[in-house]
Amino acid sequence: MPHAVAQCCSRKRMTITDNNTSGVRGGIKTEAKEYLQQLRRLDIQIMQMKDQQEMLRATLLSATNPEDEHVSGGRLPGDTSVVNLVDKLDRQSREINRLLAEFIEQRLRIIQEIHSLENPLHVQILFKRYVEYKKLDQIAEEMHYSYVHIIRLHGQALKSFSELDTH
Repeated sequence: MPHAVAQCCSRKRMTITDNNTSGVRGGIKTEAKEYLQQLRRLDIQIMQMKDQQEMLRATLLSATNPEDEHVSGGRLPGDTSVVNLVDKLDRQSREINRLLAEFIEQRLRIIQEIHSLENPLHVQILFKRYVEYKKLDQIAEEMHYSYVHIIRLHGQALKSFSELDTH
């Protein structure tokens, strides 16, 4: 997934056309939605990597605990050395930091692009949906609109977003 995200985000301008919508309902809106959803995907990836990092730390702590009987000669069961765990933890930390920097950069860019829309309702809906990760029914309740109306506005907002020259 990081490769796909980096590939998508490295482009200065994302080309959105009707030509590649074979069988996809609302092709232009779908591509705009996928572009905006990259924030959430990257956020999930970072959270999962942090969880993995915590598991590695716990394993490392148990490996270096002198009271553990199974640790002898600096090795863990399965012949995994403490040095290898430290190395994995270091690589994991560097990758998380790289992804966090990428996430921050993408988030700022997407917020700027959303704010460049002319319609304030479109800005509000896209921000709540793709930056705050809120569901459309929650957005409808917060904005005091019907769910059906928010769905309609969301579609219009995606269409307006796809017509921007900034992504």
